[in-house]
Amino acid sequence: MQNNIIEFGDRKFLLYRSVKDNGKIDADLLRKHWHCDTTLKKDNIFYFCNEIIAIEFEEIEENENLICSSSM
Repeated sequence: MQNNIIEFGDRKFLLYRSVKDNGKIDADLLRKHWHCDTTLKKDNIFYFCNEIIAIEFEEIEENENLICSSSM
């Protein structure tokens, strides 16, 4: 599945479809039809993708006192 991921700068995209541009393609219409949020183009090929959103998280440490007092 790694070859379905496109890196563009520090952003990553999951590739849904790629279509060769023949001059008659309405990229906005196809993007909406396929529910993609991004269209990229390189060497006359449209790449319809969805951005992989990087999230930040903080691990929550369990407090034993809270667990004991809430179970009473």
